[in-house]
Amino acid sequence: MRVGPSRDYKVSWVYRREQLPLKVLRVVDGWRLVQDSEGTQGWVSSSLLSPRLTALVVGEGLAPMRDAANANGGLKWNLEPGVVGYLGGCSDGWCELDVKGYRGWVSQSRLWGAGEP
Repeated sequence: MRVGPSRDYKVSWVYRREQLPLKVLRVVDGWRLVQDSEGTQGWVSSSLLSPRLTALVVGEGLAPMRDAANANGGLKWNLEPGVVGYLGGCSDGWCELDVKGYRGWVSQSRLWGAGEP
């Protein structure tokens, strides 16, 4: 992550964890002004970003992953805050999430990256 939209700008942060969701705030040429789940903003080359959407489990305590998109769906797994998965569709406050092949539904309120772009 850089402080400006080119390689001429200083590097301000290096992300080492793959698949972390970033919110794109602005587009300039081949660069994206992004924000992470902690509010940090900076510029990233678009070539370093994946078009595949991900989400990060947030909040306190375990987040249940269910077999249906509602609170009455059967419990499949419990996810710890900080878990990242590939985001599927969202409907009525629930989002489909794939965490290393384990798929289910998680409350959208427990996911960062599953809201408005």
